[in-house]
Formats: sequence, structure tokens, C-alpha cells
Amino acid sequence: MASGTACIVTNVGGVSEWIKDNVNGLLIPPQRPDILAQKILELAKDTEKRKIFGKEARQTIIQKGKWENIMKG
Repeated sequence: MASGTACIVTNVGGVSEWIKDNVNGLLIPPQRPDILAQKILELAKDTEKRKIFGKEARQTIIQKGKWENIMKG
């Protein structure tokens, strides 16, 4: 995210606090390699979506990912 890369993540734990589906990345259900493969191909074919997700992911880290803010709790 910090490098501005589009992410595909499994929707477990606190991941959804960072990745918003179809906003700054893609969330997939756990134990669904078929959906993972589909989403990888989807992003591989869509340059514009990768750019948008990457830009939004970077902004998420800038806004929420500062060490000082995380440690405040």
C-alpha cells in the first residue's frame, strides 16, 4: 500500500480496516483460490484500475498509517 501498489487481500482479521473493496484494493473471501485467480486476472487486464487502487492505497497509508497515530491507540 505504501508503495502505491494495488492490493488483493483475504478478508480476515483487521484487513478491512485498511482495504476497502473496489476503492483501494480488492477483498476476497478466505479459502477461495478461484476468486483470487479471477481478481489477479482482473487487475492484470485493467491498468487504470490498478493505478486508481494504488493511488488510493497510498493515500490510506498517508492518512491512517503514521506510526505516531497507530500507537495512540
